Amino acid sequence: MSCASALKLKYGSSNSPSKPSNFIPLPQKAGRDRCIEMVGMEKIMNKQSNFSRLTEVVLSSMLINDAGERDELKELIPNVTNLDLSQNLLASWIDVSAVVSQLPQLSTLILSKNRLEIPVDVESYKECYTSLKMLVLNDMAYCWKEILSCAVMWPYIEELCVLDNRISILEVPQHPIFSKLKFLSLDNNPIINWTEICKLGLLTNLEELHIDNISLESILFPEVSPLEKTNLFPGLCTLFARNNKLKEWQDISELNKLINLKTLMINNNPVMLSVNPETARQLIIAKILGLETLNRTKVERSERRGAELDYLKKYHNSWLTSGGCLDLTKSKPSNAFLTEHPTYPALLQKHGAADENETKTESSRLKDNLVCVNIFSPLLPDKQPVTKKLPVEMTVGKLKALVQRIFKVGAQNVTLTRLFKEDESQKTEMDNNLRQLSYYSLSDQDKIA
Repeated sequence: MSCASALKLKYGSSNSPSKPSNFIPLPQKAGRDRCIEMVGMEKIMNKQSNFSRLTEVVLSSMLINDAGERDELKELIPNVTNLDLSQNLLASWIDVSAVVSQLPQLSTLILSKNRLEIPVDVESYKECYTSLKMLVLNDMAYCWKEILSCAVMWPYIEELCVLDNRISILEVPQHPIFSKLKFLSLDNNPIINWTEICKLGLLTNLEELHIDNISLESILFPEVSPLEKTNLFPGLCTLFARNNKLKEWQDISELNKLINLKTLMINNNPVMLSVNPETARQLIIAKILGLETLNRTKVERSERRGAELDYLKKYHNSWLTSGGCLDLTKSKPSNAFLTEHPTYPALLQKHGAADENETKTESSRLKDNLVCVNIFSPLLPDKQPVTKKLPVEMTVGKLKALVQRIFKVGAQNVTLTRLFKEDESQKTEMDNNLRQLSYYSLSDQDKIA
């Protein structure tokens, strides 16, 4: 079927014998046929059948194998800007060029799931694509070399999607190929190695890069020291690197070398599972100083300040033992420390030294949140009282479960009563399973019966 024929079939006039019916039959097992009427269908069809008004045309999965008669599309849809020809029977870029050459305003073209042969003289088709800004070539069975061969035809392309292809090895695009490219998606290609990604680093206009699910194992810019910025990807503001195999926090630290990175999507990597989600977010914020949005959530100024201060406290002792000191001019931290924590000196300069008392008593904070109580059972006099240090954030329900295990009694038999150490005649029933122990203002040496 030609592209023009498919267009008429899908967007044909109300007089067309192939126009959709206003009535849609409802499936049923037995009885009289029932239909629902699509009110306004004819009005929509009349609007769509005025081809010259169409700016977006979707002709996916319509068995299209050629353009049609000469200049037929040019006369039918002269104002089309977006065209979807995905999953058809187009055989080569010669067929595609025959379509595109008739659409002078075309800016977005979707060709996914076609198997297009690349002509030898690709440059001769360049004039067909001068208006094209966005191109989608998902699932085309192309390698990167084939994409570069085709790219000669798209001199002004700004957005390119090549998901689900056979891209594993990249090559540096030779100028002027992709010189205007701002957005590139390489999702779902078996690239694995970050050195391949770095071959795109000279695309100075690239602002957004998607490398989700490419089995990426590490990130490294070895050509610059931990405290320097890389010259690669100078315009990159947004990076998607979800569903990969990043295991080390150093991989995250390396991203601070990107001079303009503002937005990062990096969920579903093994490194994120090494700590709880809140801590993971804090660490990433502290490791990438210019980050403004992380995993679709804006980094507020207060959140950044808190994350950076916590980071300073967390690694204060490591900083000192590695050769760092409070006077940055005299600090000589090890390269290993700076590789793992390249932002630490900058944070130290920004916020000053972590409070010494806080860092020294970091381990004592947990103690401050513990209360030492004596637990006993009046119904089991032979059972010795048990002394336990309990976190004040523990709920009554969890304490009951603990008592159940200690005294080996059924859950239905567990009730808790707090006895004041000063006066055991004063009692408080602890009967709300959702309340934390802090609600009852427990003190050391209080008894719980």
